[in-house]
Amino acid sequence: MCYGRKLSKTGLLKTEGYCDSIAIYRRSLVSYGLVLGITYPSSFETKRFQVHTMDFYGNTLVKIFYDNMGKTLFHGKVFVTGTPKSGEIIVSDNVGGTIQGFNTRTSEGLFKLDVQAPLGISVDNSHNIYVISNSCFYWIPRHRENAVAILKRGHRSKSTNCCYDNRTSTLAVTSTHSETVQLYKIL
Repeated sequence: MCYGRKLSKTGLLKTEGYCDSIAIYRRSLVSYGLVLGITYPSSFETKRFQVHTMDFYGNTLVKIFYDNMGKTLFHGKVFVTGTPKSGEIIVSDNVGGTIQGFNTRTSEGLFKLDVQAPLGISVDNSHNIYVISNSCFYWIPRHRENAVAILKRGHRSKSTNCCYDNRTSTLAVTSTHSETVQLYKIL
């Protein structure tokens, strides 16, 4: 028996491809939107993996997939998150091995860091970024100059995603083929 609140479906937002990841991001000081990691099932390889931002009415606001030089930004499915800064989103590309930040108002790249096989990504209220991979956790400080390995993983569970709880300074991590959520205290 399940206790708690009930959900009532209030709408359906159509995406242009398969939605692999989703997060809320701050559009401005007073409004929020959705950031989506999208995979197009039948598209040219250079445009197959994209990041889209949407409002809560289903309007696509920004599509990100090429840089200013016309090069592909993402090489596989991506994980996305928003930050406390208005218009800033963070994207982890597992196949490309990068963590990239973007300004959604201008679509400009804010930073790009190389990280070995990044997966889930989360941000705290102090603008620190936490990235999970199968080999370790990474911490990217607010100045975004480097990624620091903060915990090497002794086991090789297939970690997939993470989220950060600002109230308790806890990082929660999920794993494929595991019936657990691992909790880590950030010291």
